[in-house]
Amino acid sequence: MKLTLTEWAEKEYKTPPSKATLTKWAKTNQIHPTPQKHGRTWMVDECARYVGLPDNNATSNNPLVNRIFSHGRSTSHL
Repeated sequence: MKLTLTEWAEKEYKTPPSKATLTKWAKTNQIHPTPQKHGRTWMVDECARYVGLPDNNATSNNPLVNRIFSHGRSTSHL
């Protein structure tokens, strides 16, 4: 059964997050299974769970990309 984000949050949390927070979670795929937008309303499966953002431990073979991921710090001292 599908619920609105607000209905889902009321069932899931003692003190539900704000509608703005719930919408942000839906837009950034932080709820699984991913909510779907029907018109202007986000609908989510009643068994959905908040999963948060994935870890951003990205690495690459490209030294420039690794430097960007390390916020500009040099990744090697050659």
